[in-house]
Amino acid sequence: ASRRQAKLQRLKDEAKRQKLSYQLRVIWGNAPMLPSDTVREKVLKRYPSRWNNLLEDIVDGDWESAFKLIDQHEKFLKLAKEDVSRTKKLKENSVIVWHLLKVMNQARVVKGLSK
Repeated sequence: ASRRQAKLQRLKDEAKRQKLSYQLRVIWGNAPMLPSDTVREKVLKRYPSRWNNLLEDIVDGDWESAFKLIDQHEKFLKLAKEDVSRTKKLKENSVIVWHLLKVMNQARVVKGLSK
């Protein structure tokens, strides 16, 4: 039953694969993943099609390992990007707090002088 479902899904996705917009995205390396994609297709879709021969040589048939490595790398990049934005926000917040403390301190000095 699952083979039949996989085959039906492949046929369903084939209509999407035939669209010109999808084919252009495959060429540029940013086509969306489809449920019926093989591991090989998942790897190749991440890169422009002009790199396919090079990828075939590098991967040498071990598509599963290549997919895992690429997936891990993409997750790392996403986490690193989040860390950078989090650090940037912390830095911005610390500058705001520093300015607030400076203003409060100046207010105390002025208040102390006016007494």
